[in-house]
Amino acid sequence: MALACYNDNTGKCVDFGVKSTDCRQCLFTDKQSDHDCRKNYAGSARSMESAIAVDLVSNLMEMGYRVKSITMNEDLTTISRLHKSVDPNIVKQSDKNLIKKNLNEI
Repeated sequence: MALACYNDNTGKCVDFGVKSTDCRQCLFTDKQSDHDCRKNYAGSARSMESAIAVDLVSNLMEMGYRVKSITMNEDLTTISRLHKSVDPNIVKQSDKNLIKKNLNEI
């Protein structure tokens, strides 16, 4: 799973994160060889999005950015973890494209 953070004013990507629960080389080889393993997450796939969001917002704040809001789907787990781990003042905004898509499917 991957997430990216964009600057509202410029529209440019300022940071991104990728998490993976498995590595094809580890899965399909019998012996563990030295390789560039891509496995970097041991939790459930459901918690992966919120883990990436916490990492990204924390990194952005360490770089000196001020994060006021996050645009995302209607998943409350991510914003809850951000409030507990990073900043309780971050505001969740709904992704308008996802809302339109969900309304069209009804």
